[in-house]
Amino acid sequence: MPYEVVWVPIVDPIEDYERYPSLQNKFEALREPMPWYTVDSPKLIERHVVEFMRERWHFMNKPILVVLDPQGNEASLNALHMIWIWGTEAFPFTRTREEELWRRETLTLNLIVDGIDSVIFNWINPENYIFLYGGDDLDWIRRFTMAAKATAKDSSVKLEMAYVGKRNHSHREQIRRISEAVRAENLSHSWAEPALMWFFWARLESMLYSKIQLGKADDHDEVMQGIKKILSYDKLGGWALLSKGPEIVMITHGAIERTVTVYDRTWKTHVPTKGYTKAMYDHHHDEILRETGKPCSHFDFHITARSGRIPEKMNCFECHRPMEKYMSFACCHDDKLLNQDENYNF
Repeated sequence: MPYEVVWVPIVDPIEDYERYPSLQNKFEALREPMPWYTVDSPKLIERHVVEFMRERWHFMNKPILVVLDPQGNEASLNALHMIWIWGTEAFPFTRTREEELWRRETLTLNLIVDGIDSVIFNWINPENYIFLYGGDDLDWIRRFTMAAKATAKDSSVKLEMAYVGKRNHSHREQIRRISEAVRAENLSHSWAEPALMWFFWARLESMLYSKIQLGKADDHDEVMQGIKKILSYDKLGGWALLSKGPEIVMITHGAIERTVTVYDRTWKTHVPTKGYTKAMYDHHHDEILRETGKPCSHFDFHITARSGRIPEKMNCFECHRPMEKYMSFACCHDDKLLNQDENYNF
């Protein structure tokens, strides 16, 4: 592709770079396998350059990818979202290209999983029902997968399932253990490589921010509504996405193992039989929400997200009422992230 990448490592305050010698080791370890150009040392980045990046490019300690055109003009202040979603197909990483790519997309399983996993990709055919599910409660996962398998067998449909973990990186070790148990107990397919789970959730977040930056955070954007459901339900606990081939049938959460008959009726609707309509499913799902007493939806934006990427208002995708804004504090229990030296995202 006709572009080059230059990595600009930032340590702020730079005095810490000399105070903590292991930061130099970390920098060298990160730089060594990189195939692109890098600045030789964080010490070469002067303070006024860092201030410019923060003010002009909204850099806030999270990686960004600023794109400059051949004339040195800013084509994009952060093309990372486009890269995570479409890879090099997003070239030349402009807003026009981003809008063009979104016009081609609909809310399908192909968009959600893309080329992350060839196993799931090979499942996608019109005869297969596919569950993607997540959460951090192994008992819930056991009940859900067993109930789903039993219901699929009774309904005479072919069902595949894949566990995709959880968005919260502070649960990393817990999710790794759950993923191992899912595979060991043959509950379903699950990624053995943690990087795949990270990439799955990074792509979903990228879709969210890409849509917000393009002003597509409204209630009429089907892709936006689906992404918000997955990210919100992930905060509430166990959740599942059901598709028939590439077509997403439903995304739901909560007491799924107790109401798995809903899926049975939905499968039969798609067969179709017994006249169970989508409106009937929606009514049943509303009753489930009331019975469980859970809030319709919950949403968090990371504090490093610049204000332009956080919408002024959002409507709940369950009840369609305006949502309230809150500020929350999250505790990180990942020991690898607690060390002083790990506070710098080069």
